[in-house]
Amino acid sequence: MDSLEKGRYNFAMYMAGAVGSMGPIEKGTDDFDEVKNQAFGVQNALLSPDTKKEDSKNSIVETVTLPLPLREPSPRLTMNIVLRPWAFKKAFGEYPVFVKALRMGNILMVGMPCDFSGELTAPLDAYAKKKGLNLIVTSFNGGVYRLHYPR
Repeated sequence: MDSLEKGRYNFAMYMAGAVGSMGPIEKGTDDFDEVKNQAFGVQNALLSPDTKKEDSKNSIVETVTLPLPLREPSPRLTMNIVLRPWAFKKAFGEYPVFVKALRMGNILMVGMPCDFSGELTAPLDAYAKKKGLNLIVTSFNGGVYRLHYPR
C-alpha cells in the first residue's frame, strides 16, 4: 500500500476478501513469501502504464446495513473446549452482527461479519456481473462468527 501511495495513487487499502476455504497456490518457500509474491503482483498490475484510471462522471454512492440473525455465539478455544454463549457475552458483551454493503458506481463491496468462504463468492460474483456490478466481499467486518460452505 505504501508503494502504491508513493506512486500513482493517493489512497490504497487492503481488505481480506472471501478467505474461508481458500489458500494461495504457493510459488514461494512459505506462506509469508507467497504473500509478498501476491502483493508485488497486485502492485505491478496497478502501477503498470497499461492500467487505465478513469474518473467517474455519474457516481452513485449508497450504503445499507442489514442485521444478520445467527445462533448464539460459541467460539472454540481448542478442538474440545467451546465457550458457552453466556461466557462469551460476559467476556465480550452483546455483539450485534450485520452485513454491510457499500456501492460506489459499479463497485459493490459487501462486508461480512465472518470468515466467508470463497466457494460461496463465485455464484454471487456471477450474479453481480449480470447486474453490471463488480463485487468485492470482505471478511470479518463487524463480527466474530465463522460461516462455512457445507461439504
